[in-house]
Amino acid sequence: GDQGDDLIEGGAGADQLFGNDITVIQPVFNSQLYTTASQMGAHALISYGLSNITALANGRSFVLEYENAVNTIHGKFLDADGNQEGSTISIGYIGEPSVATLPNDDVIMVWRKGATYDEVEIRQIDGNGNYVGSPITINAVSGSVENTTIESLTGGGFVVAWREISGSDQFIYSQAFDASGNTIGAPIQNVMDTWMYNPSIVALDDGGYLVSWMSGVNGYDENADY
Repeated sequence: GDQGDDLIEGGAGADQLFGNDITVIQPVFNSQLYTTASQMGAHALISYGLSNITALANGRSFVLEYENAVNTIHGKFLDADGNQEGSTISIGYIGEPSVATLPNDDVIMVWRKGATYDEVEIRQIDGNGNYVGSPITINAVSGSVENTTIESLTGGGFVVAWREISGSDQFIYSQAFDASGNTIGAPIQNVMDTWMYNPSIVALDDGGYLVSWMSGVNGYDENADY
């Protein structure tokens, strides 16, 4: 990060705070909602990316966690010491969530949903844990949705990206929104290939963004496209 920024790393429900020289400045704090392997499930967090964290102002953070026993995603705010602030937010059954921080320090989240995972849903939460506005839903263009991800943009907007599977075809789509949550144009299809997965977004200083993804003939040839 920039000079003076700290780094929060999350994985399998545990979070670690690092200084800008990558030295540990805070021990691991465990924010998970369960205590046993049977509650967590064999691959609940690591394989499906169901733990997600974003940094907020003043050292605070917001974390999404999956509780396998009830098949539900929860969200909670943490202070700079890793202590929970306020009540846990029960978000419900969703798939592959991702979270980012808006310039006003609100939290913006995305996940896939629908009976056949044919929708992308976006929700915004303020610093007190209250939902802002109504859910924003994007209908899949041509198939089922996977690998949803989100990033805030310069100027207050945000962009989401996802993978779609339709038969043997796979696509990476992205959709930008302005600061009021209105779509900017139509979803952009970022080419088609036999195997495309795990899109990632980087915001640019001019308000634009870059999308990268993995692709390969056999699904695991790790070539990044931009």
